[in-house]
Amino acid sequence: MWDSFEDMHTFPITRKQVLALGKDPQTAARYDNEYWGLGDDAYIAALDSQHKMHCLNEIRKMAFADFGEETPPKKFHSKLAWIHLRHCMDILAQDMLCHADADLITYNWKDTQPSPYPDFSINRKCRSFNDLFAFRDERRVAMSKYEAMRKPKGTKPVPMEPGYYALICSPVLAS
Repeated sequence: MWDSFEDMHTFPITRKQVLALGKDPQTAARYDNEYWGLGDDAYIAALDSQHKMHCLNEIRKMAFADFGEETPPKKFHSKLAWIHLRHCMDILAQDMLCHADADLITYNWKDTQPSPYPDFSINRKCRSFNDLFAFRDERRVAMSKYEAMRKPKGTKPVPMEPGYYALICSPVLAS
C-alpha cells in the first residue's frame, strides 16, 4: 500500500484554476507546449493528499527502521534526510491544525485499566483515495518525460528555502 504514495504524479490545470488556488500564474510552472503539446494553458499540479501520505510514509520508514520492518530511506542519516523529515512533520502539522475537526472520542471501562480508556474508533466520513487517484491518473503526464523536462526560457523562478542553500554550501545564496 505505502509504495503507491511514492510517485508524485503531476497533471495539468488551467490558469483559472491556478488563480482560484491563490497562486501567481507568473511563477507557477507550466508544461511547455513545445515539449508537451498540451497548449499554453497547462500548469503543473499534484494532489496535496498524496504529498501528505508520502510524508507520513517517510516518517513511518524512519520510525520503524530499527525494527527490521522497513528499509530506511536512502541516506538515512544525511542532513538532507533530516531536512526532508522536518518538512514532512511541518506539512502534516499544518494540515492537522488547518483541518482540525470536532470529532469526539468516548471512553470505555477496560478490564485491564484502572480508569476509563479512550475509544479511538470514530465513525468518520472519508473521501475515497481510489477516486482521487483515478482523477489524477486520468490526467497525469508520463513521469519519465516529466523528469527529463528542462526549465523553459522566460520562466520566473522563485528562491528555494534558505536551509537548502545552506545545505548545498552556497554562501552567496545562503545569506
